Amino acid sequence: MCLQELTLPLGSYRNMYTNEANILASWQHNAHFWVDVLDKGELETRRLVTNEAVIQAVRGITPAMVLDAGCGEGWLCRALQQQGIQTVGVDGVAELIQQARLKGPGHFEVMSFEEMLERHPWPQALFDAVVFNFCLYGKELTQHLLQQALQWVHPGGKLVLQTLHPYFITQHPGEKYIDGWRTEQWAGLNRPFTHPYQWYYRTFSSWLKLVQQAGWQIVEVQEPVHPLSGKPASLLLIARSKDGRHHIAKG
Repeated sequence: MCLQELTLPLGSYRNMYTNEANILASWQHNAHFWVDVLDKGELETRRLVTNEAVIQAVRGITPAMVLDAGCGEGWLCRALQQQGIQTVGVDGVAELIQQARLKGPGHFEVMSFEEMLERHPWPQALFDAVVFNFCLYGKELTQHLLQQALQWVHPGGKLVLQTLHPYFITQHPGEKYIDGWRTEQWAGLNRPFTHPYQWYYRTFSSWLKLVQQAGWQIVEVQEPVHPLSGKPASLLLIARSKDGRHHIAKG
């Protein structure tokens, strides 16, 4: 499989991605509930495993400037700033960006992933690393974002991608370990979340292929483990841009 080359005219991306509008709409409807859940520290896996995992992964590549794509209410940007790392955070949900600006210093922009594809958002300020932390839910859009992210980093720049470990699907009776659309019901959260949405599930090998075919060289694979259950909590990939002038694969 080769990824589609990014040659569409400005504005063409908004209507080409399956389910993306519903994904964004769901987060827009539920942003205030999500912020409340984070503020109260109600997600055990984040507290015990995944937050620290992504912080340490970014620290380990010693970047000076990081783009947090899909930054939500900005918790990761604030954590990295405390480590002396400059950040820019972007998210398509205006309420989350408003919260990020209220909670601390830093540069935050309201920008959907489709809008990020339509222009080079920071043509005069390339980053040392781009982070996607639990925010890639689409199929084709995720492919194109990983390709385009090569244009946002310096030569040799890094990608840090953390996502739900594909193992989790095997814990649900009737689910098959194959790529495909799944439904997010916001289950298990003690809030009246609404607007379920479809997101695209990938197996372990599919994530590895996707990142490599987008033009990145994977340098490290991590599987942070929950200290109580002993099960993998996430899949965390660290990759490097292969060269200074990034090649987009042609099919």
